[in-house]
Amino acid sequence: MLIRKREINTRLEKQIAAGLILSKDFCQQVEPIYQMRYFENEHLRIISSWAVDFYREHKKAIQSEIESVLEISEIDESDEKMIRAILEDMDKRYHGVDTINIDYLLDETTTYFEKRELTLTAKEILQLCERDEISRAREATSKSREVRRAMTNWQNLTDEENINLVFREEHDFFKFPGALGEFVGNLKRGWLVALEGQFKRGKTWLLQEFAVNAMLSKLNVAFFSLEMTRQQMFERLYRRLNPGLDKPGTITRPVFDCYDNQTGACRLKQRASKFSLLQSDGTKPKFDPRTRYVPCTYCRNRKKISDNYQMAVWQKEIKLPEFDPTMVRRRINVVKKNYGDRIKISIFPRFSANTTDIRRELDILSNEQEFIPDVIVIDYADILRPESKNDSGVEKEDITWMSLAQLAGERQALVVTATQVNKAGQNAESLSIKHTAKWIGKFGHVDAMYTINQTEAEKEEGVLRIGTLAHRHKEFSTKQQCTILQNLSIGQVHFDSEWGFPYKPQKDDNKVVNLKQKKGGDAWQKNLMK
Repeated sequence: MLIRKREINTRLEKQIAAGLILSKDFCQQVEPIYQMRYFENEHLRIISSWAVDFYREHKKAIQSEIESVLEISEIDESDEKMIRAILEDMDKRYHGVDTINIDYLLDETTTYFEKRELTLTAKEILQLCERDEISRAREATSKSREVRRAMTNWQNLTDEENINLVFREEHDFFKFPGALGEFVGNLKRGWLVALEGQFKRGKTWLLQEFAVNAMLSKLNVAFFSLEMTRQQMFERLYRRLNPGLDKPGTITRPVFDCYDNQTGACRLKQRASKFSLLQSDGTKPKFDPRTRYVPCTYCRNRKKISDNYQMAVWQKEIKLPEFDPTMVRRRINVVKKNYGDRIKISIFPRFSANTTDIRRELDILSNEQEFIPDVIVIDYADILRPESKNDSGVEKEDITWMSLAQLAGERQALVVTATQVNKAGQNAESLSIKHTAKWIGKFGHVDAMYTINQTEAEKEEGVLRIGTLAHRHKEFSTKQQCTILQNLSIGQVHFDSEWGFPYKPQKDDNKVVNLKQKKGGDAWQKNLMK
């Protein structure tokens, strides 16, 4: 057991040393409490001292310049060999890393340094007492108290490091691309974010999209699944990264269009289509790849005429290769080369794990693989096991959501999960707070709650709408939504996105009336075909 304990400490020391090498912010916060003697591993003690000395002189992280320091250092050949091996291992583990979870690592570091200070002080006091040097033993005790005061939770308003903390670039560390990113906003460490949706409306797909986008942002992700089997999980992720079909061929995907383009009401010369799309009753015909109709989004992103744009959705045909092992291996090798192994997946049966189990798995991940997650995805909260055998009903829900929020704060990570709606919400066109299942008090624990909205017709068309039910850190309106285009059959959750709703004509809409007045009834539709 003692050997195992020392091994874990050595791994933590490697993580601390890596933080000192790579992160200026980490150096800034650790330097005041750093002492070489806190490191048990003699080679990591040398490496950490180089990094701290460099920061003290240049006020930046040493990063790749540590190689130059190693070259001019006066150390034994055997020590140089060991240090070079450690640095090569660090380079392999942290290659291409833009950010480290320094907030969590700082908590681990201060706890470890305090433990080392107490251990070393206790050893020193015992030795002094054995030599009857009581006054020096008292001095050693006072010195230990001073170190603990340096590690206090109290912070000063006027400290420069707190200003730097607010404005450091890594603070807004994760954001979705496109309009979805603008709608959801910057997601931050320490937040608990939840998705609320109906049955079979893509909650797991969206949670996986959080994981994939975090990976593409070069963040570490721990994904806990209580919903899918191992095969299902990996097939979905591989399809997300490698869209393909059982056999090479074509498939349709949704695209944005303009309703005025579909009705022919647009009179701009830049209009993409010379033909109208809608039938005389205002409905869309079945998609046919031979159609001469062309979707138009000319006004969509042009500020001066963006008010002309009436969001609509149409389809287009795309060619895809076969979804096979060769294609997947090729793509995964590219992902590994560019991003590394940034998604770790742990799978539990339903109702078999709670947040205590998740913490244990995260500790194992940190200790054995030196992997500290920036994002923790849990699929999903409603099927977590109670934290205690005695928990049930509202109390169980309260403790579960409280524990998830605590997990986010403890790990200084973004925690994302999902929850179901009640019976009334299953048929709702747009979800509201009254559709929340089990216990409404979960809103008190989340930093943000987003809704997944989709009618059966929208599901067929590949349209999903994201809304906001709660947000602790910014103003929001429950009436605003973001429209997402997707095709889950090929694993694509987010082709494109746009603020607002697809335009819905009313019965007395002039545009529909004009369509009904077209001569020849629906005969004009024949002109759409080549």
